[in-house]
Amino acid sequence: MRQLALLERDGLAVAGAGNVSMRLDSERTLITRSGLRFGSASAADLCVVDAQGVLTSGLPDQELRAGARPSSETQLHLGVYRVTDARAVVHTHGAFCTAVSTVVETLPPVHYSVHRLGGPVGVVGYHTFGSPELADAVATGLAGGARAVLMRNHGAVVTGDSVEQAAEFAQLLEWLCEVYWRACALGTPALLTPEQLAAAADQSGRIAYMAER
Repeated sequence: MRQLALLERDGLAVAGAGNVSMRLDSERTLITRSGLRFGSASAADLCVVDAQGVLTSGLPDQELRAGARPSSETQLHLGVYRVTDARAVVHTHGAFCTAVSTVVETLPPVHYSVHRLGGPVGVVGYHTFGSPELADAVATGLAGGARAVLMRNHGAVVTGDSVEQAAEFAQLLEWLCEVYWRACALGTPALLTPEQLAAAADQSGRIAYMAER
């Protein structure tokens, strides 16, 4: 629950907006309930749904909160799992992600750490929240290996190998959007080239390799 509380603390999940899921196996997904305030989340707020998004239970040995129903974006999460190898998905409504989504087609590479998200982050078109159209757009945006997409006038969806990693990537994306916003307030940001991003990714891999030896 710590990751959920941090997302709310950092302004990425405001007034019950935002949702988090984890792939349990090919048939089951764990997802936060609709309207959850992350700062007060408990195990009773986590729903287990089947491959169609139908609520089946809560966590083992844990009674689900009375009246709890899966997030309205359950189909979005399931769509991401169908087209990626992600183990976790985090959907946020951070102010900077949302603001930047309204003015760009792709978040420009203003910092080399964007390589951790698979490169410059694309923006998918606006669709009503909880709709099949939005779920399809996000799945298409992530199908090519990206770790994150921005949703026009809405927020962000970020994937990871664990809830901890996906939450960290969500915080990174919000920071990148803030850096871009602040740079634009000063002038025209200098952008990194594909070659510079590739070199940063290679350097990260090299350092990680050396640390493991």
